[in-house]
Amino acid sequence: MERGLVDFEPDFRLRDLAAEIHLHAGRRDLAGEMLWANFTDHPSLESFRALRQATAEGFPPWRERALAFLAEAPPATGSWSPGRSTLVEILLADDETEAAWQAAVDGGCSQSLWLRLARARAASHPADAIPILLRAVDRAIELRNRDSYREAARLLVEARSLFARCDRDGDFSDHMTAVRDTHRTKWALRQELDWAELP
Repeated sequence: MERGLVDFEPDFRLRDLAAEIHLHAGRRDLAGEMLWANFTDHPSLESFRALRQATAEGFPPWRERALAFLAEAPPATGSWSPGRSTLVEILLADDETEAAWQAAVDGGCSQSLWLRLARARAASHPADAIPILLRAVDRAIELRNRDSYREAARLLVEARSLFARCDRDGDFSDHMTAVRDTHRTKWALRQELDWAELP
């Protein structure tokens, strides 16, 4: 196995196999090294979990190292660019919502993760979640199809409850007036808003 890793271009499947062999032989540290290489080559929640499982009780230093590695990823260049999505996803999976929020604020993440974050954040900070939901509404409307308009209406219903929790019902009504005015020519969107009983 060692020779295979030397003779051929490193491959995550070979490293997985090498890690499994090391684990069977009781060499968790060497298994960790194999899976760390996989993680740094292809950072993901799955490769992080594989490292966690292999290193077991020895995982905390690996975890610290992995989070530091991910925190060095370049920040997002656009509002929905991937940025530090892997870091955010890992922190969310570990129920570290506050740290995940800060990672996204500092380095950005994908739209789907922003929405997950907003919903988690809304439990204690509804005002923080509102702009994210409204940004997702704008993005959905830009897609200009019936499904995306329906999604925009669902998100606006969700946002309405957050505005209400913040005692900002008037702000929500003003926002809906602006949405309807800006998109007054989109009859399908107006229909979805009406069906959702939005102002």
